[in-house]
Amino acid sequence: MTEIDFLSDPLLPQHFRVEYSSLGIAYNGSFIRLAPVPLFFYRHLAKAVQCSGVSAKLTHGDKKAVDACHYYGALIVGAVKNVPKAELLTEQIYSAIQNWLNKKPLHLEVQTIAKDSFKKKEARIR
Repeated sequence: MTEIDFLSDPLLPQHFRVEYSSLGIAYNGSFIRLAPVPLFFYRHLAKAVQCSGVSAKLTHGDKKAVDACHYYGALIVGAVKNVPKAELLTEQIYSAIQNWLNKKPLHLEVQTIAKDSFKKKEARIR
């Protein structure tokens, strides 16, 4: 099964256009089809994160959508590998993702989420 994890020709993806969307398109559709990508590459976390972003580019040209898929793909693989929730939801996952993406920072809104903004409770109307 390990033979099908990667394309046999590493130059092959360079010959295909994968960006079929305009900048500014950042809806949730990229999440709808994301799960199979990190699940397929779960043994190779860096590749799973990178390919999660490529998957988003097929229909969503905005960096926010691509980076959200990078982040979410890493969380999916971590969950499959039984990484404890407390460990998955720390800032360290953000640093690891940045390393796998050649030190490129994630979109500011994705950074904010990755750095625990989701843990802060907002005031609610009651």
